Amino acid sequence: MTISVCIAWTTPFDMAGDAYAAQDSRAVQALEQALLSLRLSARPPREVIVAVVGDGRLRLPQASFPIRQIRLPEGTGPMAIRNTLAREAEGDLLLFLDPQCLATATMLDDYAAAAARQRGILVGEIDFLPPTAQKPDRRRGGGTMMPDLATLAQEAQPHPDRPNPAAGPVAGGGDAAGLWGANWAVRAADLQMLGGFDERYRTLSVGEADLARRAVQHGIGPRWIAGAKALHQYRARPLPPLEQLDALLADAAQFHARWGEAAPERWLRAFALMGLIAPGRPGDGSGAPWRKLREPTEADLALTNPPEGQVWPSSTQLIDWLEDRTVVRLDSRGARPGSGSAA
Repeated sequence: MTISVCIAWTTPFDMAGDAYAAQDSRAVQALEQALLSLRLSARPPREVIVAVVGDGRLRLPQASFPIRQIRLPEGTGPMAIRNTLAREAEGDLLLFLDPQCLATATMLDDYAAAAARQRGILVGEIDFLPPTAQKPDRRRGGGTMMPDLATLAQEAQPHPDRPNPAAGPVAGGGDAAGLWGANWAVRAADLQMLGGFDERYRTLSVGEADLARRAVQHGIGPRWIAGAKALHQYRARPLPPLEQLDALLADAAQFHARWGEAAPERWLRAFALMGLIAPGRPGDGSGAPWRKLREPTEADLALTNPPEGQVWPSSTQLIDWLEDRTVVRLDSRGARPGSGSAA
């Protein structure tokens, strides 16, 4: 079985005068690290395809397998990016990997073994690297040296919202919210049978939840698998994603109209607790399950930012903290989500 690694590059980056992305930016270095980690794989991929949105180009490292980039117009949606990656890929199994995720040495082997046992969407493990994890070294004349993956794996912390299945056979499941764009795989033939990604969705989380729900209908829904672990490089980000509020509301309405359920439920709950949205009014003609009350403010952003240097909290921790704040009105001395030990 051959594996195509598909990476969607959607991170804004600074442009150098030669029209290449600035190679010293943190985002580009993270992508370079991810590609270098694949060179250490016990089972090399057939190819790696990086979809670059916009006019920029990336200088990608060399490997024993092809690493190529395809360029898409600015504004291309996340689902259209993934459909393009799937069409371009030549492997039997498509591995969708976050550009900030390092592949462990056995990740591709684990996916190939799981795919040989059953069809369906396979969701591997993912651990987060803390900000204190080993940093990449720069070679003379540019380029990044790969840190020791075994050392990094010892420093990593399990994803707070995903199970770490015990070693063993592919486990049953069907968590439609379990993809999240970071580390999962599907046979190319199965993705084609499902009709690919629905390009009407504007956010990755809801678009992938829709794909997963369609897969469940065909009996090939997501399955957590033991192993196939990726290590997510540290990047502080606010939760919930306030910058996606409008897009998430639009996607939630579309998902609800199709499936009769809310998605992504955890973010909608967080937005409601922050006073940003409320349930839709029956009979208002919109049919939307949620309505927007106001725009996010700097105070909202500060509320959801994790403390500097910490891995962000799980969505459960965040929701619990927001619910507590709503009830007891914590003052400025109240703990922020994720304070104390890192999630």
